[in-house]
Amino acid sequence: MLVENDSYHYSLHYQYSQRIRLDQPHPIVDGSFDLSDRLGSLTPKSSLKFYDSDVSKIEKFSRKNQFGSQIFANNLLGQIKYSIDAEIPKVELLDKEEFLAIRWFIRKERKSLEANDGSVITLMYPNGKISMYYEKIILTFQSNEFCRMYQVTCNTLESDQHFVMCN
Repeated sequence: MLVENDSYHYSLHYQYSQRIRLDQPHPIVDGSFDLSDRLGSLTPKSSLKFYDSDVSKIEKFSRKNQFGSQIFANNLLGQIKYSIDAEIPKVELLDKEEFLAIRWFIRKERKSLEANDGSVITLMYPNGKISMYYEKIILTFQSNEFCRMYQVTCNTLESDQHFVMCN
């Protein structure tokens, strides 16, 4: 960990920098998201890189307590996986020449009657940069509730990098 404060964590892994933003709006000002299937594959419009390899397709997945994207060239390169105790009611996609953005809407299963919804956005750029944005994620709990962990895993076939947030 290089820098950490109340609004973000900044760390450096290999030649890539990775930033986790806590409840900050995403930087997309041009374009709008389209509803997408929760599962399935897509071929990005731009030529994306994942750890110096060209990306040919991305497969979205959603299963109990995990969701994310598997990244492929000719075969599986790695994945971006979020581990969170929540449902994924819908997914939106914005695929442009400048970037690919996937917005995962989450619905937390909580004991209270009030539903707490939020979203996680993964932005992938042609140069290999990957940014994650968390919107409307609840950061405080009642004193009798357990702290829930958000774990983000970026991995290649050779290595795993885990980034853990506790809210």
